[in-house]
Amino acid sequence: MVGLERLEEQTSSEAAGLAGALTFGTLAGWLAGAREAGLSPAQAKAATAWVNEELGTRAGGAAAKMSGMIGAPGAAEVTVAEVSEDLGDNFLPAMIWLTCGVVAVAGMGNTDWLK
Repeated sequence: MVGLERLEEQTSSEAAGLAGALTFGTLAGWLAGAREAGLSPAQAKAATAWVNEELGTRAGGAAAKMSGMIGAPGAAEVTVAEVSEDLGDNFLPAMIWLTCGVVAVAGMGNTDWLK
């Protein structure tokens, strides 16, 4: 992720690692929270479809690989580490894109819906 690489250049690899971990933790918390709040499989599928329609097929494909976190039907049974390895630099963006889809579909665009 370019922002984290720039942070590492300007500060240290430790700072970039911390920023990446905090970003992952926040996004994972939001996605897990959506699932715990009762996000239905149909909403999870719709959130992934929203990403594809609104942000394009590249973002949609990456978000689909993350969609197991929100219980999307048909999502591959993979670990977060496997998805991270598969997506590489698109790992954190995919989490952001999927979070946007969840907010758009289940939260009706209201970011306060995220816990």
